[in-house]
This record gives sequence, C-alpha cells and structure tokens, in this order.
Amino acid sequence: MTLLGRLLHGAVPPPPPDDLIHWDEAYSVGNALLDNEHRDIVAVLNDLYRGRGTDGRPLDPEHTLARLRDVAEVHFANEEAVLARHRCPRLDSHQSEHRVLWSELSTLAAAMPAMDADTRERALASMLRKIVLGHILVADMRDQDYLRE
Repeated sequence: MTLLGRLLHGAVPPPPPDDLIHWDEAYSVGNALLDNEHRDIVAVLNDLYRGRGTDGRPLDPEHTLARLRDVAEVHFANEEAVLARHRCPRLDSHQSEHRVLWSELSTLAAAMPAMDADTRERALASMLRKIVLGHILVADMRDQDYLRE
C-alpha cells in the first residue's frame, strides 16, 4: 500500500485532536535536514490551524504564515540543491511545483488579514493538503532516491 493509502486508511497514527496532521517517520525522505524542515512546515501549519502555538498562546496568523513562508523558502532552496547535486531528472518539474506552492503561500498571506476564522481554517486546510499530501507525500516521495543523503 502506498504511503498516501496508509495515511488515508489508518495505518499511520491519527493526528492529535487539535492538529491537522501528525508527523510520522513514514514521511521521511532519508535526509535529516529536509526531514527536519518538513517537520517544521507541518508544525507551523498545525499552529496556524489551531490558532495557537504549542505553548497555548494565541498566534498572530499573519506573522505565523510569514514564518511558514520563511521556512518554505529555505526548504525549497535546500531541496532543489540536493536534487540538482544528485542529478534528479525531474528537477525542473519539482522546481515548478515549488514556485506554484510559493505563489499560493504568498496569495494566502496577502488575503489572510481579511478572512474570517472559518474561511481562514478552510484556506489553511487546503494549503496543508497541497504541501503535505500533494507535495511531501507525492512529489518528494517520488524523488526520494535523489533526496537521500
């Protein structure tokens, strides 16, 4: 069964009640730096979804989304450098996916101040699906052999 199938059919532990997703080692690409960055991205998305940090303090969604953009920018550069170093044949398409995600993060950041809580929750859940389910668990897993170090 694919990783996505395991996630959707319960073979991967469910997230804590207030999180959208729980990081599982099954999501690892075999590169400590990139895996830590993936964990950070998931943690920030969960913080945004909850509306508070792990310490329980309320978050400023715009500030937290800016933090996500910063983490994603560094991560995308690191991931692309590893793929280039390992001569991944799909580097161009992977870079294109990063550009699309970056554009969507920027659009969300600009729109977030005007969103009510329900709209923000739906937008963040959609972004989480795109980044985690669409990119990390599909594109990164597809290119996992080129990401290992």
